[in-house]
Amino acid sequence: MKHGRNNEIKSSLKRVLIVAINARPIASSVRSLGWNAGIVDFFGDPEIKQLGSWVFSVIHQKPGGVLRRKMWRLKADYFMKLAEIMIEEVGGFDFALLGSGLDDYPDYWKALGNRVKILGNNKETIVKVRNRSFLYKTAQKHGISAPKHEMVSVVDEVPEVCGSVGYPCVVRREGGSGGVNVFLMKSKGEVERVKNKLEKDSSEGKIIVMELVKGRHSSASVLGTSADCICLSINEQLIGIDSLGSPGPFTYCGNIVPLKLGEKKVLENLREVFSSLGKALGLVGSNGFDFVLRNNEEPVILECNPRLQGSLEPFEIATNENMVMLHVLACEGELPKEIPSAEKFAIKTIVFSTKSGIVPNIKAIEKNNKLHNLRIFDVLLQGLFIEKNDPICTLLNSSKNRENILKTTLKKASEIQKSFKAYKTPYKL
Repeated sequence: MKHGRNNEIKSSLKRVLIVAINARPIASSVRSLGWNAGIVDFFGDPEIKQLGSWVFSVIHQKPGGVLRRKMWRLKADYFMKLAEIMIEEVGGFDFALLGSGLDDYPDYWKALGNRVKILGNNKETIVKVRNRSFLYKTAQKHGISAPKHEMVSVVDEVPEVCGSVGYPCVVRREGGSGGVNVFLMKSKGEVERVKNKLEKDSSEGKIIVMELVKGRHSSASVLGTSADCICLSINEQLIGIDSLGSPGPFTYCGNIVPLKLGEKKVLENLREVFSSLGKALGLVGSNGFDFVLRNNEEPVILECNPRLQGSLEPFEIATNENMVMLHVLACEGELPKEIPSAEKFAIKTIVFSTKSGIVPNIKAIEKNNKLHNLRIFDVLLQGLFIEKNDPICTLLNSSKNRENILKTTLKKASEIQKSFKAYKTPYKL
């Protein structure tokens, strides 16, 4: 899709602030448009510095150092402090683009919006769509099923509610993203274990207990103007993949775009119901819905991500569209006249460590790669000490054949994991 206003927007906007736990995908998209980026991210991978004119990171990676360190503040607090400093030092930005990190902190979202124009949803919409009870009731009105669930305020109420919802069930705080601190409770005997983990979880919010929905983990990428909404893509989600070293059964490990599904009518229905839901919620810009496709036809909604999503990169590879440009246009009230079509399958996988160790020269592994479409990103600094279950890097691959790219990408992930030298404790150079 070539848009008439693309050149006008490209030339009129020059400075973009990006705030996200992993800002690289958004920053890459912004850079391809020729804009200057100010980046606030969490991990501070070496390549992020090449994508922004100004870059602040919460983590400072150095050889002989460690990836994990004690955090004295919430991640959102760090993001806000760094963003405020950057805005002051740079002298302002035309607008801000937000990825994950501030979804569950609407007050921070609003405070940042007082300093720079945020392209996307306002605080009121964030509060509304991140409230699962409200989201589920609204989704059911639009033909989307919701899991059986109950909310509790304190950990001690969890056992009784689990019995009411039924086993197996999923227990988590209402906020959070990426499947972190989401616990599977298979039976009553696991209550104490999960209670202990919840008590160690420092995040805020009520506790939600929901039934375990079995099916295909999926997502819907939608684009809204608040008055209207379209579904751009139905995607496959890679959740809790053991061969990627997933820390838990619900950890987000990536996407395959689009979702491969034989029934065309099912895909058409998914596009229709999620477009309708996005319009009802008044979503603005690029947003995502996570859901489970039960029996390959019935969507069961899990959550709404009211900002640019992790599927941005594989969507762009599969469709040859720029998601940031689509987002900007939608925020100005303009939706594409045609839905972008996927020309191939694109996969994004997050590779996690399977042991504690020292980061090798991962980029050298890419140079030896015989798969010309496979690329390695978000690479940690060589010589850094990481612990088991830490994210190592991101793999991107594409092909006309879904099964082929999944197989070859997982093979490359295993090669990277095996390249680590195991150490039990950090070392000094």
